[in-house]
Amino acid sequence: MLILILIFIAFISFGIFVANNAPGEFLKLYKTYKRINIENQLCVIDFVESLQQDSKFYSINYAITQKELQDSYYYKNNTVYISDQTAYGYDVASFAIISHELGHAEQNLEGGTLYKSSILLRKISRSFGWLALPLCITGAILLFLLGLQSVEAWIIFSLGAVGLLTILVSSFFVTIIEFDASKRAISLLSKKKILNSQELKRAKKFLKHAGYTYLGNFFSFLLSWTFLVPKAKII
Repeated sequence: MLILILIFIAFISFGIFVANNAPGEFLKLYKTYKRINIENQLCVIDFVESLQQDSKFYSINYAITQKELQDSYYYKNNTVYISDQTAYGYDVASFAIISHELGHAEQNLEGGTLYKSSILLRKISRSFGWLALPLCITGAILLFLLGLQSVEAWIIFSLGAVGLLTILVSSFFVTIIEFDASKRAISLLSKKKILNSQELKRAKKFLKHAGYTYLGNFFSFLLSWTFLVPKAKII
């Protein structure tokens, strides 16, 4: 029993640490690696254009955006959105970021079950997630006022609990998807010989910390009852 308690405490402590520190560590690494240009002297936008000759990536669309760190992949129109800061960068961070988004494009084109499930759960969470906590609280109050025999109170509480569980599972799936996209990113950069060995190590470290921000968000949902973690985002 003591061992289980210690494991539980260690898990909670780890979750609180990741939730509070991951975003700051990621931004610190981003600023550091934005200042380190790659030896190849290749610009990200040139790298992207060269990939259009690759049968795996030729169908992907690209668009430039103005918002820094808002690089993303949108599966509906099969488009990678690249910020100005990334598109015209020669640095390790920019190549890691674009390759990560291309990893998401690969996931979508392959149509894996996990990726499709992640999309579905995110849709549900974004549409109804904001109702989950109010429903839980309302249901709990009604159970207190009307008694445990109140069917209506249990229904409201259960709907809220299912909503919170859906958000939690969605956050967990997103975390797995993000780490997989980062793994694909490193594989792509290595295969195309864009980064040297030292730069690849830096890109791995950068993407690992990027993944920790999603893991931190997962723990923020899971440990919100402790009031020791930042407010989680529905993503």
